[in-house]
Amino acid sequence: MHDVITFLVPALVAAAAIAGLRRSALARASLDRPNHRSLHVAPTPRIGGVAMAIAVTIALCVWGNSQMPIAPIYLAAGLLAVSLLDDRSNLPVAWRLAAHAASAICLVLVWRASTANSATPPVETFSWLATWWGAGLTIIAICWSTNLFNFMDGADGLAGGMTLIGFGAYAIASSSSSTVGTDLATLTTAISGAALGFLLFNLPPAKVFMGDAGAVPIGFLAAALGVEGYLRGVWPLGFGVLVFSPFIVDATVTLLRRLARGEKIWMAHREHYYQRLILSGFSHRQTVFSYYVLMLGSALSALIAQKHSLLYPIASFWVITYLSLLMYLEWRFYQQKKHKTEKNSEAK
Repeated sequence: MHDVITFLVPALVAAAAIAGLRRSALARASLDRPNHRSLHVAPTPRIGGVAMAIAVTIALCVWGNSQMPIAPIYLAAGLLAVSLLDDRSNLPVAWRLAAHAASAICLVLVWRASTANSATPPVETFSWLATWWGAGLTIIAICWSTNLFNFMDGADGLAGGMTLIGFGAYAIASSSSSTVGTDLATLTTAISGAALGFLLFNLPPAKVFMGDAGAVPIGFLAAALGVEGYLRGVWPLGFGVLVFSPFIVDATVTLLRRLARGEKIWMAHREHYYQRLILSGFSHRQTVFSYYVLMLGSALSALIAQKHSLLYPIASFWVITYLSLLMYLEWRFYQQKKHKTEKNSEAK
């Protein structure tokens, strides 16, 4: 019953906050005006992230305790403040990336200190975090995840759905570990619930967007809490990667494709697979609900892997699945481009 309340209260608070903020000065100052790279056609307020933050904060004030992962929470709050400024003033890319890197470095330093000072630190965990390569890879992974949600927050309902399902999977996994995951379950349940409240206004056609103030802290927490759960022994290290794999695969493959073409990867574009699907004729709803199927499948697979120690076989299945999907989509896009070229040639 406690988990249900911890989920529903943030959902109601987030929905109420959005309803109250939609006509506020903050909404007017953070309008996302469409341009040639946008998939939306009307100016839309980017207030969803602020409303979700309000909902989660209230939940933590009511149900939080001293065992909460304090460092990730405070660092996410700092990223929210920076991203809120970005939503209003378009901060330089270097400033944003510096804030992301500083947050990741601070968190890894906190983990190393707390693990080293623990009375009974897990030997394999401590040795992994204590190495320069382990710490470096963790910092890179957190920075990538911090930007991941921002990159994928370009279609109505997409990032909100990943937040609901991804952190919902975290909540289920951590609630099953009563001794080490209760407070982690409270936090992730609240985030998942807040995402549901946001989705009431963000499903196609969206009335509000998440904005950087939502996407950046959520991306940060997706990685930070994934590692936090591993350090506490709640789930294996690859659990979070599998849960959020629909976003990870799309964003990572898109980045590599753009790098291979020598493009400026920090520039806005419409090259993600979800964007290309919509541009190829899929509706927002068809695209988003197709991704929801992947999200639910990967989340359920991760939960099964956690319970039955099947992470590697299940991960192998998803590698094959994603490779097959990517090959099919590239073939589909190629055929459509070829057909369009032939049609234009005939018209001339």
